[in-house]
Amino acid sequence: MESINKHKIRATILFLSCLLVSLNMPKKTEGTVEFTCETGQSCIYCHESPEGGDTLTAKGEAFVAADYIFDESVSAPGWPISLRLISGFLHVLASVIWFGAIFYIHIFIKPTSLTGGLPRNERILGWVCIAIVGVTGTILTFLRVRSIEEFWTTTFGIVWLVKIFFFIIMVLIAAVATTRLNRRMREAQRSAKKGSLTEYDGKEGRPAYFVFNNELFDASESKMWRNGVHMGRHYAGTDLSSAMDDAPHGNEVFERIKKIGPSSFQDVSKKTPAATAFIFMAYFILFCMFMVIFCVAYWNWGPSIMTD
Repeated sequence: MESINKHKIRATILFLSCLLVSLNMPKKTEGTVEFTCETGQSCIYCHESPEGGDTLTAKGEAFVAADYIFDESVSAPGWPISLRLISGFLHVLASVIWFGAIFYIHIFIKPTSLTGGLPRNERILGWVCIAIVGVTGTILTFLRVRSIEEFWTTTFGIVWLVKIFFFIIMVLIAAVATTRLNRRMREAQRSAKKGSLTEYDGKEGRPAYFVFNNELFDASESKMWRNGVHMGRHYAGTDLSSAMDDAPHGNEVFERIKKIGPSSFQDVSKKTPAATAFIFMAYFILFCMFMVIFCVAYWNWGPSIMTD
């Protein structure tokens, strides 16, 4: 039952992230008072909704195709609409996978658990999503923007610049994390495990060592440490200094276990500079992700940035 509940929670989180990212589509066009004055038509002429801002009608698509000039002789070509639909679908799909994975890692897996190196399949999936988001985003922007001046003279353009700024930061962080940092974390992990305490886990004939208060003990010959496991809870090859708090006995039990002396094993769990940098970048990329989603929300519900 507990496992089922965990899966439900995870599915809920992913569903919510999908809803947020599915909004990652700019409006097809933004009707203005000037358009209404020029054409003499109400919003419903171009939009399916009387209030505007919704799906465009065939006449609205023709208006866009005529470079926002009121010309009833111009009809909307089919290929831009199809291209926009396909690009929009792939854009949202890749964003959902990419952002959902980021959110899932921070909520359930935790970035600290990946400091030993990033899995290869996850890295490939992430870069495929980034490539799709970048290409389809470029296509959607090209179909939406009429002139380069719109990037600093319209609300859409200004918010788009902010969104692209955080997107580029996310891509740069991903590039550093999946190449240089990932290589350093893997090298540090291999170096730390070589000759570390974890090799003495009492399994397959190996000695059963454990550390308690910086002292090294050999439990290989103890009947209470079969296969390097004590009472099904404590394992050889680890530091058990904090385990005594919950134990039903005191330190006197160590008198029956062979004591080797002060422990010289290095702490495998100690964070390396590369691991520390990776954790910082992981949380910063989460911040950038929320900023991108905020930009998308601003496109749909935010007030106009431009003033008269």
